[in-house]
Amino acid sequence: MFIHKLKRTAGETFNKIVSLGLINILLINLLKIRRFYNRKKEQFIQKKERIKQQIKQKKDEIKQKIKQKINQKYEEHKQKVQLTSEKYAKLILTAKYISPYVNIKKLLIKRLKFNYKKNYNYLTFNNDKKSIQKYYDKKVKPRTLPQAKGLLRDYQNRIYNLATEIILPLQNDIGFSLNGGTLIGALRHNDFIPWDDDMDFDMLRDDFDKFEQTLRQKYKFVDSSECHDYIDWIKEIDKNLKKYPNEIIITNANGYLQAYRGTSFADCIFCDFLLWEFINPKASFSDYEEWWYKFAKIYTNNNLTWGQINEIYLNEINSNKIFSTRDNCQYIAKHCALTNFYQPKPARFEKLETFLPYKKCKFRNIELSIANDYETYLQRDYKNWRKFPASIEFAKHIKLLNDQNNQIFEQDYFIDYKDVCNQEQYYIDEDYYAKISGWFM
Repeated sequence: MFIHKLKRTAGETFNKIVSLGLINILLINLLKIRRFYNRKKEQFIQKKERIKQQIKQKKDEIKQKIKQKINQKYEEHKQKVQLTSEKYAKLILTAKYISPYVNIKKLLIKRLKFNYKKNYNYLTFNNDKKSIQKYYDKKVKPRTLPQAKGLLRDYQNRIYNLATEIILPLQNDIGFSLNGGTLIGALRHNDFIPWDDDMDFDMLRDDFDKFEQTLRQKYKFVDSSECHDYIDWIKEIDKNLKKYPNEIIITNANGYLQAYRGTSFADCIFCDFLLWEFINPKASFSDYEEWWYKFAKIYTNNNLTWGQINEIYLNEINSNKIFSTRDNCQYIAKHCALTNFYQPKPARFEKLETFLPYKKCKFRNIELSIANDYETYLQRDYKNWRKFPASIEFAKHIKLLNDQNNQIFEQDYFIDYKDVCNQEQYYIDEDYYAKISGWFM
């Protein structure tokens, strides 16, 4: 009996233990399931938050892009308005300049002035320019226009005297040819273009080297080898002009020669002698283009001095197979600093036979050399050079020197050279040009 009871108690205890074990296992599993569920729930919530953040971020990016596009469009519009205002001002000034010699339509001038005041209407500018250009083509003969008056004419005379004093004794031994606007002036007016204010000459490499050597012996030569940029160079020119007032000063402006005369940079005159390099007939334009882009990076590196850059450049000219000598050459390339290595891409080659043999053209009371095929040469940059332009650039060098450099040197305040040379802003001052030229009196 006792044993039977003991067995029954043991069985019940065992069942209870088993039941408790199962319950514990069940509870443990339930806890695991709960934890798993909570973990999954938490992951889901986190994922949901991430998606929300991503959506929000994308929305913000889209909003930012839209905002940037709006700002960009606004800036483009603003820039177009500003440029168009200046362009219209140039059209009006040009019309005022030509009005004493040609019967300009009053309606045309009124329309230009109206669009100048409503300068946001830049979409009409091209139409206005085309219509006034057609009118000038019919009515204006550039050859008949009188020469400049006042300060501009005096400035032209001083430049002419400077250039002829330098080149006339040398032109039988060294080759020069008139460049750009100076060439157009010689062909069209036998003088300066009435609104021009500089003289430029083209020179081939061998003549350029010979010319530089001669000038170094004859005149004061300004060393620009320690200059890093054009501001350093302007300072050096100004210092030497003050030290040697009204004497001829020569400088190699990192790729081309300039002759100066005056008492400071603010009142000086100058003329340019631009360099053309001989190209090896075996070198293709793509070979030259590849070299040009590599050297342009060196040239525009302000960490190097001009002397270091010039040394690298001369080594390239003497060692690189792209370049050649006059005897073994068919093409030439323009390597003037301001018109070459600061440009976004290299200029195309010019045939050597376009230049040689030089022809003669009357400029005032003397004869100067010009390119043999000057028509082809001028078509490069001045397609309608025989016609009077709808918009002309008025005496940019005088304006630049008198306005900017007085401010630079008197106040000892130097600004970026690109800003100094942003000549667009100087075209709309009517009173100034009336004062220097007497055109609008």
